[in-house]
Amino acid sequence: MQPIRIRSNHDYGGGALMRDFVNLHVHSDYSLADGVSTVSELMSEAQRLGQPAIGLTDHGSVGGLMEFWKAGRQRGIKPILGVEAYVTPETGRTDTRCVSWDNSWKERNTRRSVTCVPHDPYDVSGGGLFTYLTLWAESDEGLVNLMKASSVANLEGLVSRYPRMDNNVLSSFAKGLICGSGCMSGAIPTRLLLGQFDEALRMAGELQDIFGRDNFFIEIMDHGLSIEHQIRNDLVELAKRINAPLVATSDVHYAKRDDSLKHDVRICIETGDVMDGPHRFKFESEEYYLRSSAVMRSLFSDVPEACDNTLLIAERCDTGFCVAEDGSLMPQHVGADGRASSEILQGEVEGWLQTKYGSIPDSV
Repeated sequence: MQPIRIRSNHDYGGGALMRDFVNLHVHSDYSLADGVSTVSELMSEAQRLGQPAIGLTDHGSVGGLMEFWKAGRQRGIKPILGVEAYVTPETGRTDTRCVSWDNSWKERNTRRSVTCVPHDPYDVSGGGLFTYLTLWAESDEGLVNLMKASSVANLEGLVSRYPRMDNNVLSSFAKGLICGSGCMSGAIPTRLLLGQFDEALRMAGELQDIFGRDNFFIEIMDHGLSIEHQIRNDLVELAKRINAPLVATSDVHYAKRDDSLKHDVRICIETGDVMDGPHRFKFESEEYYLRSSAVMRSLFSDVPEACDNTLLIAERCDTGFCVAEDGSLMPQHVGADGRASSEILQGEVEGWLQTKYGSIPDSV
């Protein structure tokens, strides 16, 4: 298949007004805890909105990428393959301690271990276990690295149900990837919400060093939340300090705004709470849907380049899966004896059955 291009339909130069936008930060129902829309529903809505591409960044999971890629190719919408990674709070991936970055909370609890569950709601997520980071595969090598990093996170960094990467994993598999600074629970926004601008600046610089100057973007979001408005200027200033591009993202957890109730119910099921629970976890807005280009352009009219950059990232990301003519994903290999991979596999299975049971069933 030929790659889907979007640049030819848009003017990226001369300050021309561009009406298009690409939703790059999107969760499907493969984000088991809090994604409710299927890949098909998300693609249908992107198609209805007339958007040229859409990204998939499920929480800690690359399980939906194949289905997503196929659906995008079928609909003529460019699929951007990614993940919103769980990242350790500057600890090793095998370190299971909970971490607090809230210095004032630490001072109030000098007789207690700082590895206790953080007190501040804007402290490190998961009770101190992880932050978030957005990764998009720019090339086939990047997609392979995304898969490898995900495997390491699951095999070596799994704590509770969170497959976590650390900086060593990010550095080892950074080639071919584009990185975004993540949602409000990302490391950089968390530092800013705690009033730690210099720490946020340091971490942004380190990520820029890992992924490269052209491959690290500062994400800015607006779902109508006060905390987003609180740190927006800081994010813009931080981007200027390290000369990093901005990218506007909408933290999509459901396809349409009407799906917010379904999403709320999903969270209650996941957390074992009830809808009218006084202290239950919930999203404080109904804006976590696949928003139109016009809405996003309006929200970020003061920094139009942040929306422009969604198109640039989408244009840069050209990757996909190698599928055989018969639709198989099995590697195509010819052995030294001239047998195809399918024949070799069948021989191995039959040999094992012969050893185990003394015969080969007729159905094999």
